[in-house]
This record gives sequence, C-alpha cells and structure tokens, in this order.
Amino acid sequence: MISKQMIELNSELELSNQTKGSAQKIIEYTEIYRQLNPHFITLRKLSDNLIALEGIGNELQFSEELLHVLSVIRTSFVEFNEIWLENSEAVRQGNSLINLVNGLKGVSDKFEKELKEYWDLQIESLKNSFALEDVLLETQKLIPGKEVIYSEYIINRTSFNEKSKNLPEESSVINEIQTIAKKLQELIVQMEFNLPEEVEVFFKHLRLPINGGKAPLRLLTKNVIDWIEVNKLTDKFFVEQMNRRF
Repeated sequence: MISKQMIELNSELELSNQTKGSAQKIIEYTEIYRQLNPHFITLRKLSDNLIALEGIGNELQFSEELLHVLSVIRTSFVEFNEIWLENSEAVRQGNSLINLVNGLKGVSDKFEKELKEYWDLQIESLKNSFALEDVLLETQKLIPGKEVIYSEYIINRTSFNEKSKNLPEESSVINEIQTIAKKLQELIVQMEFNLPEEVEVFFKHLRLPINGGKAPLRLLTKNVIDWIEVNKLTDKFFVEQMNRRF
C-alpha cells in the first residue's frame, strides 16, 4: 500500500517538474517573441512601402551602408538560429538575441530613412510642377471669375500635402497624389496673372515641370529683380551654379 502511494507521489512530482519546465519554456518563448515581433511588424510595413514606391517607375537604389547592415543582420540570424536549434533555452543567456534585436532595429531605421528620402525627392519633384508663389496666387481672388479656381487650388494643394506627408502603403495612394498634382497644374493654366512681360516669362519658366523650379540667370533681368524686391520675394530665390568643376 505504502509502496503504491510512493510510486503515485513520485509520478506526481515528475509531472509537476515537467509542468514547471514547460511553463519556463513558455515564459522564455514569450519574452523572445515580445522583443522580436515589433521589428518584424515594422519591416513588414516597410516592405509594403517599398512595393508601393516601386510603382513610381524611377529606380530606387539603396546605399552601401544599408547593404552592409543587411549583411550584419544575416550573420546575427545565423548565430541566433544555431543556438536555438542546439538549446532554445540558452538563447537569452548569451548575446545572440540582443545582437539580433539591435540588428533588426538598425535595419528598420536605415531602411525607413532611405525610403523616406526617396519619397521626399519624388514629392518635391511633383510640388515643383505646380509651385506657385503666394503673391501670385493671391491675385486670383481679385480677378472676377477666378475665385473658384483660387479655392480649388487651395483645397487640392492642402489635400496633396496631407496625403504625401507619409510613406505610401499602396500604389493607389501614389496614383491619387499624382492625379492631384496634375489637377493643380491644370488650375494654374486657367489662372491669369497681370504681370510685366519679363516677369511673366520668368515665372512661366519656373513653373514648367521639366525645369524643376529653376530658371537660367539670363531671365533674371533688372525688371524682374525690381518686381521681386517690390513684392518682398527676395528670400524666396537663390542662385545655383550648374555643373560646377573645381
């Protein structure tokens, strides 16, 4: 009788120890998941951003620095995986998990930074295609029949700025932004500017999308400079030398 009770007690103790071991593994796995998952979520989101940006058509090239960081994270993954396969409970005891977490964060930060820089360049190019100085825009309110065009321009420009401030997650967002930019260009064509001829030529050249908000110095005549000074726009322009060689 006593022997039977001892055997049952021993079985219960073994089961208890196994349960404690399983509970400890669950705690370990939960902590590992907690540290890694946020970075996986970020990288998944950035991958969606990349797929959307590739729809723009312009080639997106990553820096050597980012490629190096990716190489380092691959090494961290291999190290982590080897330790995990050998003894999963030892993963948190060394530096493999810390190295992997830091590596994932480094990749995410650098990846996002380069995607954002690329996106900002594309948006800047679109903005140049419908850029209009406030002093010129405000004149439209004073021209009969142009008040509606003025309001539409303000509404569309605000919408453009709002939709373009974050990285796109879908190509449809990019299409929408490009459509708004085209609409703004069309609105500018419908505007009337009562400007001196030389000033009109200067601003017309600036507004051409192909010129990227730039104009040759020959168009900056004395009359244009005088007009800019009278309208207090001198801080809005600067001279840039093209094809500099030293």
